[in-house]
Amino acid sequence: MKKITKPLLSAILAVFILVFSSCKEEARKNATVSFETTSQTVGEDGVDILIPYQIQDGPIAGDAVIEFNFSGTATQDVDYVFTGWNNDGVSISLVDDSDLESSETIIVSMSNGTGVVISQPDEHTVTIEDNDAAILGFQTPSGTVNESEGSFSTIINLTPLVGTDPINISVGIAGTAAVDIDYDLSIDGSGSDLLLIFSNIDDDISEVPETAIITLTSVDDGPAVLSGNVSELTFTLTIEDNEPAADTDLKIDLTWDAGGGTPGDVDMDLILWKHDPGLDVFNFVDGAFSIGTTFESLTLSGTEDDAMYGLTYQYFEGSSNNLEFTVTFTTTDGTLEGTENELSFSETYTLSNINSSTTVFIEQIFDKLGSDYNSFSAIEVPGTGSRMKSFSIPSIKKQRGLSTKR
Repeated sequence: MKKITKPLLSAILAVFILVFSSCKEEARKNATVSFETTSQTVGEDGVDILIPYQIQDGPIAGDAVIEFNFSGTATQDVDYVFTGWNNDGVSISLVDDSDLESSETIIVSMSNGTGVVISQPDEHTVTIEDNDAAILGFQTPSGTVNESEGSFSTIINLTPLVGTDPINISVGIAGTAAVDIDYDLSIDGSGSDLLLIFSNIDDDISEVPETAIITLTSVDDGPAVLSGNVSELTFTLTIEDNEPAADTDLKIDLTWDAGGGTPGDVDMDLILWKHDPGLDVFNFVDGAFSIGTTFESLTLSGTEDDAMYGLTYQYFEGSSNNLEFTVTFTTTDGTLEGTENELSFSETYTLSNINSSTTVFIEQIFDKLGSDYNSFSAIEVPGTGSRMKSFSIPSIKKQRGLSTKR
């Protein structure tokens, strides 16, 4: 039997130990590393900050390699210094300068891990808020106020004010409300916050809700800078009206004089029609058909469609010849022919105009455009009857550029 000498035995043991150690290293599972959070906000105070990891199957081996990439609006070695990394996380030292600047960001990402597995999240954003100036921006993007409240204010500093020097700001103004007419605008920095104040917003005009849109455009002087987030620079105030809703209805009254200013034994009817330009006909909208000798009245709502409207004045029955009748149009908050609130038209019927049939005749037309009622035609009295089988008077239709076909 061959004897193994001591030196040979030592060599064999050394090889075994080396192979065993190598196999153990190959079996070792690499640690998995990710950032604990995706972001944080810190002040520019010249302190060291740590961006911690989440480590699984750790700790991180001493020979592991991670490539760290830095980006963002902050400048490396000017605004901050990367001071290293270990099993706890990435260390960064902030530089406290005296520059007035907006919030800046450091975006740290991990990649190209050797001896370590990079997992998600592999990116972390540090927002550095300047401690040399207040950051200006609206804490809320919008607000609503009723005119009866008289004023409204909103805070325009996102971080505490710095020092006592005044801050001068330029703003852009837009919206449907007019500055110096619907509201006054001012900025008050006398307190702990900078306030944008809307005042004198109550008027006596009935109107729809209006908006005042204010955008911070620049800091002209003082220890402040605008937020780097554009969405924080604009505020919209909705001003709700406190006056009663505008009455833009059109009231139509039909009266007549059968003697002594009374209706006598005359019965007349009042009928309202709306023109359909596609079919060139008038469709029924409303009518006043009081039975007996009562004057007639109806109302065209201000919310009705913009269109041409027609009116029928029917002499239904009675014994008055040369019957003078009057149609009066009134509106409270609308206009007639652009400037008026009341218009009247008069004509005369004879006994030959009595007509109790159901056929239709239009004696007068006008246009509705929003709250303005205009282009009133004269009343055109037919030779006989007052409700004949014609949807409109040819002479009126020709005057308005419409077809005269029935």
